[in-house]
Amino acid sequence: MRWNIVGTTVMGGAMALALAACGDAADNTAPVEAEDTTETAAAEAEEPAEEETPEPEATTEPEVVEEPSTITLLPTGIRIDGANEATLTFGQRQDAVVTAVRDLLGLPEMGSNEECGAGPIQFATFDDLQLNFQNGEFAGWGATGDGDDVLISARNGLKIGARKAAVSQIAGYEPFEDSTLGDEFNIVTSEEAMVVGMFGDNGRVTDLWTGAVCTFR
Repeated sequence: MRWNIVGTTVMGGAMALALAACGDAADNTAPVEAEDTTETAAAEAEEPAEEETPEPEATTEPEVVEEPSTITLLPTGIRIDGANEATLTFGQRQDAVVTAVRDLLGLPEMGSNEECGAGPIQFATFDDLQLNFQNGEFAGWGATGDGDDVLISARNGLKIGARKAAVSQIAGYEPFEDSTLGDEFNIVTSEEAMVVGMFGDNGRVTDLWTGAVCTFR
């Protein structure tokens, strides 16, 4: 019986030591620390964000404003200045002349007179501007009005509405003595070309013409 007890005691002591050793081992095991993400997050925050490249702004081409076309009355025809530039001289075909002026002033009113002193004349009237034709060719022009039409003028300041004092200073100015039409004048530009005009009661030009026209004195 004694050996049994001793055996039991020894065994019990061994077991106690073993348990104690297990307990110490468990207590000495260091806990696994959680990874500190604070520094990582801060580092990521410090990294500069990629800058977005702005898209180029759409550019608009500046609008091109075209100057309005004008008509200059010449002793030998007319000249169109502007987008549809052209010089139309006496002798050119009627259809070509009418088309060129129509593009600027619109459709004309067509007419004719068989009893003109210069012979039968066909007319293309664009409001205050009349183009005259004989035998299908450009032969003359006439202009009238109150001076409000800024598209039509002659050279050297001669135009409908011009003052007599200014017109009388233009080179080639000659008063038409004893005219049966009124206060008439000529602007002589050469031996074969001139522009005829008239002043109204207000001392301003009311009419201009040259070439083959239909006037009755």
